[in-house]
Amino acid sequence: MSHSDGKKGVDLDSILEHLGGRGRYQVTQLMLNIFFVFLGAIAIMDIVFTGYQPDHQCSQVDNTTQVEAYLPDDVTDFTLHDIQYHQCSIDVTVNTSGISSTHSLPCVAGVNFSMPSHTSFVTEWSLVCDKAGLAKLTQTGVFGGQLVGNAMLGILADRYGRKKVSVTCALLTMVSVFTMAFVPNYYFFLVCKICAGFFEMAMVRSSYTMFMELIDRKWRSIGSVMSNTMWAGGCVFMAIVAYCLQGVSWRYLSLTFCSLYVFSLLSPWFLDESLRWLLATGHIEEAERILKKACRMNGKDFENIKTLLKGPVSTRNNFDDCDQTDSSHTIVEQITISSVIKKDQHKEETTEDMLNDEKTDDISAERRGSGSDQRDPEEGGPGNDSDEGSSQLMPETEVFSAKYTVLDLFRHRVVLVPFIVVTFVWVTSGLYYYSVMLGSAKLSGNRFLNFALLNLQDIPSTLVALFLMQRSRVLCVVQMAGQACLTDKMSIISR
Repeated sequence: MSHSDGKKGVDLDSILEHLGGRGRYQVTQLMLNIFFVFLGAIAIMDIVFTGYQPDHQCSQVDNTTQVEAYLPDDVTDFTLHDIQYHQCSIDVTVNTSGISSTHSLPCVAGVNFSMPSHTSFVTEWSLVCDKAGLAKLTQTGVFGGQLVGNAMLGILADRYGRKKVSVTCALLTMVSVFTMAFVPNYYFFLVCKICAGFFEMAMVRSSYTMFMELIDRKWRSIGSVMSNTMWAGGCVFMAIVAYCLQGVSWRYLSLTFCSLYVFSLLSPWFLDESLRWLLATGHIEEAERILKKACRMNGKDFENIKTLLKGPVSTRNNFDDCDQTDSSHTIVEQITISSVIKKDQHKEETTEDMLNDEKTDDISAERRGSGSDQRDPEEGGPGNDSDEGSSQLMPETEVFSAKYTVLDLFRHRVVLVPFIVVTFVWVTSGLYYYSVMLGSAKLSGNRFLNFALLNLQDIPSTLVALFLMQRSRVLCVVQMAGQACLTDKMSIISR
């Protein structure tokens, strides 16, 4: 089959139904893809342990010379009377000519931590007190890298394929995490963290898109729940590893986390490209190869699926017939099909008018002279080459060759409204989630256990969300109640 044949629309949902919604092939590919989510959780949340800030206090002053440089210029010929040490300052009481005065000074002799200096990068580079902003900048840099990476590399995934972007970004994330363990100073470390966030987001989103495009529409909700569960599982696993290696340098801890990315070196031989992307971009031969493999694993007959592979996709032009339980992808397809059909019909009419403009008089005279009862092609007579079947072929052939941009999200209300709602919920939930998880080390008790328990509670809550997805009103109430509870959690952490 030629590449040009790939432009014909294919009803992939029907193919997936014939292939079997929960076949061995889909389950295998699902597990391979969501393991990237597992790795993504480790790349983003490892700062909870590698950037842990233990209790600290200003180091003791050895002599008056260290203090003298920080005292006001008018304090001379003094006698050091008393020093009170605090977390980020010292109160120095001096006696000058019989007059005592107390001055608040920074940690002139450095900072002492309650743990060895190799515990985290915060303790190694003393990122506390006046340098505390640098420690906070680290995770901000990670989120900034995620923002840019999601925007840039998501476009590449649409153009060059989900698998290529996902595997490549997994390898580059591994390189970033590996390099992180050998950096000589904080600023090199910050660059590595930004790169890790940049590539991690594209890795997770591409793999998520891949398995969501593979799963039959009836099982997509379950696939999404499994992805969220795998993220929580990655965080719990990370807490267990960090607990076992809590006396080890943060550099070795990073290398241990990095070793899990070895899977990404093997994934190209086991992971398949998205069938929907292959069919949409005309890679029919590759799609057939993958479908044959899937049929062998699922025990299905490829010949039954091959007939569907050559069939056109439905081109409904209105949304009254839309399946309410269908995915948003179907709605977008219908919008696209409708707009492309109108655009192509307009192009045909315009082109035909331009080509026939100069011949209209001659054609009309010839028809009158011949006395033929042949009707004008534009009136639907037998002389019209574009009959009903061929008039539909043109739009169906060009449906998947159209080019889309982010602006298409704002051109149709049926897509724009859900997009705004989901974006708002995603942003607010993300703010609370990361605030609680990243601040879990400040809670009383064992920090490893706190982090693990906070993530374990995500698993049952995700399962509950599975039953609330089709109940928007109930889900809205749960969302507001959850925000109120999380606000209480934040107030506790801040105290």
